[in-house]
Amino acid sequence: AAQKAQERFTKVLGDSAEKSLVMARAVATEGWVRLLMGMHACESPKEPGGEVVPDTEMYKLAIPILTRATAVAKAAGSVDYERFATAGRARANLLAGNYDAALADAQTIPDNFVYAAKFSDTGTNNNLSAFTHHTRLKAGGLDSRRWSTIDTIAGFMRDPATGELDRRVEITRRGNGGDNVKKFFAQEKFKNLSDDINMTTGWEMRLIEAEVYMRKNDFTNAMARINEVRENAGLDPVTGTTQSEVQTHLLNERFAH
Repeated sequence: AAQKAQERFTKVLGDSAEKSLVMARAVATEGWVRLLMGMHACESPKEPGGEVVPDTEMYKLAIPILTRATAVAKAAGSVDYERFATAGRARANLLAGNYDAALADAQTIPDNFVYAAKFSDTGTNNNLSAFTHHTRLKAGGLDSRRWSTIDTIAGFMRDPATGELDRRVEITRRGNGGDNVKKFFAQEKFKNLSDDINMTTGWEMRLIEAEVYMRKNDFTNAMARINEVRENAGLDPVTGTTQSEVQTHLLNERFAH
């Protein structure tokens, strides 16, 4: 759909298409689709109905498209879409193993940047709310390995490192699951079908920076970025002096974020 939209915009707008907001949206969407296809499946078609390639190839295919999206968005004067495309490219570069490029992209995105997928009660619904909230299908809940971290009275997960309530992770115990046998811990972050979902944020970029530093064995800078994210969430800082320790903190922050 994004590719067909670009064809129509070029046909109607001519040379000015590459400076239009609608083209910036369409190109950014195409790049993000390839990125998400790589993240969600071990292999995907390179083009609709075309050759199937591994996830690593999808990341590489996403990068030049997102690069073009940043250029079109900049020409259109859209800071939001330029950052959306750049943030996507940061993630694609990270997953493709282009660590220096991922770091450079992530560093351009401010902490307060947010790009969300939009949902509504009357149009497309939030599937996380539809499938995992206790008022609906209860088809998925919290992994049993994390049940012990949930404060069932407060309704939040406790930070694995410090035991503080992490108000980014709102989870409650809600009887049993859809099979009426297994304990059910319901996410409360997306209660309504119209709740939007953040696709990328500036805080994700700080965690990308942290991962790059970790892979370069620069644990001091890696932990500095992780603790920036924790400070924003109202949590105490943590320490990590080995790759294993830093990776554990990084994964915990990604889960909470």
